[in-house]
Amino acid sequence: KIFSFRIQNPRKYNKIKYKSLWESIFIKPLAWIILKLGYLVNNMGISVIIIGLLIRLLMMPLQIKTVKQSENMKKLQPEIARIERKYKDKTDNKSLMMKSQETMMLYKKYQINPVSSCLGAFIQLPLFFAFLEAINRVPAIFERTFLGMNLGMTPSTGIAEQNYIYIALIVLIILTTFLS
Repeated sequence: KIFSFRIQNPRKYNKIKYKSLWESIFIKPLAWIILKLGYLVNNMGISVIIIGLLIRLLMMPLQIKTVKQSENMKKLQPEIARIERKYKDKTDNKSLMMKSQETMMLYKKYQINPVSSCLGAFIQLPLFFAFLEAINRVPAIFERTFLGMNLGMTPSTGIAEQNYIYIALIVLIILTTFLS
């Protein structure tokens, strides 16, 4: 019974009007995929989990690249500090230019692109926000349960109603965030 549900009128969810390009390109397709997969596996909770894992899997190469850049930046910090000390009191244009050139040579040596660390977040964050918005716009999700939890209820509300399985959910969220 935990995994079963029945859709009264599945066509009514397709009649949602979208106003912007953001909604049309990101939110509506994600909501459609969540619904279709939910019908396929016969559970909206499992559908959201699968789509979330697929998005994380698609973003994994970008995340790995960002982590490698971060590790290289840690290796680079002592040399950057040495350059900063070397040019500490020098404010003339020639010294500033030399400092900049030495810093760029270090970036090249360690294969670091200063802009690429921001690029990962620039691509990932909108996709995750669109996923969250798509979940919020699919009423079928909020009408169902998954593992004894009402999908339309926040953990704090669930705990207040003495459904302590939500504590396990919070612990699971913390652990997966820490491990990732």
